Amino acid sequence: MHLAGLSAGKAFIREVARTGQTIGTVHTLGALHLGHAELIRRAALENDVAIVTVYPNKIQLRPGGSYNFNLDDDIGLALRSGATAVISSSDTEMFPPGYRTFVSQGDYHLRLDGPEACLKEALTGAVRWICYARPTRSYFGLKDIGQAILVKRAVADLLLDCEIRFVPTVRRMECRFRRA
Repeated sequence: MHLAGLSAGKAFIREVARTGQTIGTVHTLGALHLGHAELIRRAALENDVAIVTVYPNKIQLRPGGSYNFNLDDDIGLALRSGATAVISSSDTEMFPPGYRTFVSQGDYHLRLDGPEACLKEALTGAVRWICYARPTRSYFGLKDIGQAILVKRAVADLLLDCEIRFVPTVRRMECRFRRA
């Protein structure tokens, strides 16, 4: 099922919480690929409900850049991979005018060789989704290990009741060798 907007998603999450089911989340920018599919499969296998969030986090992307994704394709891949629900959002909901709260871990992201404009903002986006969905477990691919480490630390520091799971993933399989 697709839930367009935070209010629709919140009603679903409240109902799941009311019934005591476990929630596994996978937070994405959209443009889902096989790596996301593996995260979703794990979330579905290890929890009663698997929620995928789709929002191209504008604060995480380079200014002036564009991010191409097809929400219908993403919903299809998520559901085929075992998602119970896909929650999508917009800039107006996620970062409305006047939004001022960002998660910072000092210069820690620099020690992970991550560009400041990527990891710090990715951390803020992920923590916001975790606070929103209140999952039992949230899944991050090892291809994004810098972000995953920062999120795990933020969840511990902020006393959020969520287990962060690291899952081996790849974006896509490419054949780099040709036969002679």
